[in-house]
Amino acid sequence: MAAVKRCDEVRAELLYAVEQQQQESDKVVRQKDKEIETLQSALCAAKKETDKSSKRNEKKMAESEAQVDKLKDQLRDTMQEK
Repeated sequence: MAAVKRCDEVRAELLYAVEQQQQESDKVVRQKDKEIETLQSALCAAKKETDKSSKRNEKKMAESEAQVDKLKDQLRDTMQEK
């Protein structure tokens, strides 16, 4: 009878340890899920900023090319006048 009681005690202790481990694992999983969500949000924001920056750079490049073309035309006109 004492052996059965001891087995039940050990079983209860092991079950408690498993439950504690499961709770800790669940906590870690929730924490990692939050970290993943945060990183995904940051990545999305960075992509949007990069896209905006690329568009600004493309616009500036087009403006610069237009200005260069205009200056070339002015130079050509000046050269023809001489």
